[in-house]
Amino acid sequence: PGQSREQWPDGANLFCLYRGVVIIYGQNERSIAELVRNGYKTVRADIFAKKEFEAKGKHLAVVLDAYELSHGRGGARCMTQPWVRGW
Repeated sequence: PGQSREQWPDGANLFCLYRGVVIIYGQNERSIAELVRNGYKTVRADIFAKKEFEAKGKHLAVVLDAYELSHGRGGARCMTQPWVRGW
């Protein structure tokens, strides 16, 4: 049941920043629940981005509040791809 719900906002389209730390859309609740079930803690992106936040040694799912981005069918990994423009 969750596959069709999370297929459209690309639940599997998360991005691994480094070992044990991934970025994922907040709307992908079932994917996040599965990460939590497997030992990940969730943290909002604005908290994670603070200089004083310590992520070392933790398994984290950084949750993006990016509802509008998913309307364009992109995801966290898609946003890291280089753009090539031939003007």
